[in-house]
Amino acid sequence: MARRKIVHVDLPTQDMGESKDFYGELFGWKMKDVPGQDYTFFRAGPVFGGFMPVDDKIKPGQLTVYINSPDIDADLAAVEAKGGRVVVPKFETPDGGSWIALFADPTGNVLALWQKKRKK
Repeated sequence: MARRKIVHVDLPTQDMGESKDFYGELFGWKMKDVPGQDYTFFRAGPVFGGFMPVDDKIKPGQLTVYINSPDIDADLAAVEAKGGRVVVPKFETPDGGSWIALFADPTGNVLALWQKKRKK
């Protein structure tokens, strides 16, 4: 299997404004709010990420690391064949430009797969 890059990281926050100020001032990260969503993108050098609100499913400290995937369906099958499990099946992002799925490794760490949709 080809090496895969980490393409995105989500950081949970209990206070979006406080998190944006903290990381923006401390590390110089650039922020961009997503219109109509309680979500803010950040750019930390070559890495993109975002702040997502803490809720009943997302807890403080529960980072989500996104790994590039050329074929999420095949990767999810491989996850299960290696003893992992699918946590959230493949779904389309709100902008319709990509797919995401979450999986757990055999020790319980939850990560995400990200696949950009091919243009038709």
